[in-house]
Amino acid sequence: MAIDKGRYISKFDPARVGKARKHLAYIVTRKGRHGEKMERQLFNNTGEVAQEYVERLIESSRGMNIFKIILNFDPRREDTFKDLDLRSITHHVMLKLKELLQKDFEWVAVMHNDHGRLRFDGTPKRHIHSLVFVNGRLEKEHLASLREVAHEQAMKQRLQLDLMRERQQEQHFSIQRGAHITRSTEYQPMTGHAGGRARHVRGTRFLKERIGCQNCSYRNSMVKLKSGKFWCPTCGKVRARERELSL
Repeated sequence: MAIDKGRYISKFDPARVGKARKHLAYIVTRKGRHGEKMERQLFNNTGEVAQEYVERLIESSRGMNIFKIILNFDPRREDTFKDLDLRSITHHVMLKLKELLQKDFEWVAVMHNDHGRLRFDGTPKRHIHSLVFVNGRLEKEHLASLREVAHEQAMKQRLQLDLMRERQQEQHFSIQRGAHITRSTEYQPMTGHAGGRARHVRGTRFLKERIGCQNCSYRNSMVKLKSGKFWCPTCGKVRARERELSL
């Protein structure tokens, strides 16, 4: 887990509004990994917000410093399957910052998952860009606390998600195993009255013509062999059309 604080935009900077607008446009519309145009969704503590809302916030918060905070997640230990709820983690980070500063403030954030450094599987790492409007300073101690909270939330989610994944895999295995057992029992060789396997007559092949077995209480169809005789797979008897012969 890493939390980076880029150069903040000072409330005393005369070009504050222009710089903030430029950075906002960057985090919302930066091109994707292959140069494709992007339009990412901004969010804050109340839900999704439009870019126009943030532009008005920049204008109305002239007495605030604007801090650029980036949340990066470990692709092996934390965001392993790119399934963490990064918005939820961002909310917890901002709540911790509010506790540390002991004051309310405005913030907006956006997720990037389409550019930047690649993960072990060759796909871009997911990360969060945020703008924090604070009439104060962010110290190294603050960032260390935020990093700890973000990692704690990420690992908590990771544990829950991995347990769910294991259960789903077990259920899938059980279904596959049940289907395999069903298939394997559907075509068991027929057995005789004594429970033994029906004997296979070597050197013969079954033909389509069938007659009923008169000696078998089950009256199952007999199978015509290549020799012209008929074999009952239930009682194991072989006979010609006119008379029966025992194996």
